[in-house]
Amino acid sequence: MNRIFICCLGLLLMSSAYGQRKRGSIAYLDSIAKQQVEILRTQQVDTLFVWARSCEGDVQAFRMKDGKFCSSKDTYIEAAVIYMRGGKPMVTKMDNCGLYKPVALPNKAVIDYYLVNQDELKGSGVKTYEADAVYDTPTARTEVYRCQRNYVFFDDDGEYEFRYKELDLTNDPQYPNKNYTYNNNHPQVKLDALISPLMDQLETQAKFRRQ
Repeated sequence: MNRIFICCLGLLLMSSAYGQRKRGSIAYLDSIAKQQVEILRTQQVDTLFVWARSCEGDVQAFRMKDGKFCSSKDTYIEAAVIYMRGGKPMVTKMDNCGLYKPVALPNKAVIDYYLVNQDELKGSGVKTYEADAVYDTPTARTEVYRCQRNYVFFDDDGEYEFRYKELDLTNDPQYPNKNYTYNNNHPQVKLDALISPLMDQLETQAKFRRQ
């Protein structure tokens, strides 16, 4: 789990010093995620996966329970283990500043979609933006081009990690994305379309409490 989760959460390193800080955040999150997955497995939980999202350069700070502030210092990474325990869909969130208490999901939509599509989810990932010309500098400078999603899925045969950039889901008329339709219909993208709004909703409702 350790090697795979670090790979899955890895982002482009912009400089040596920046890269060292980012690797520290990833390693920290990785250790928390690894521990949570191991705990759940000891509880005979076998329906689970890891999801994460981040936007390059998005730095966030939080007031902790002891009154002190914690800053992500570099790119803020929000990750979660999503699972079924005792017949209830649950999520345990974590970020650069630590672990949150488990929260019950309001419905089984995420888990149901995962169970129905798990073979496809584990089979292949979203394809990179492919155009006839090199396309690595979007004409429109918006936050979407700095954001990405990450997954780690599990089964008896091992672990499967995937990463895609939101850029891969866009289509510039000047440089048409050959993978646009494929990517936007990919189960991993549709799964995130269920997870991201749900995480936002739980955050707005103040459901997430730090441990």
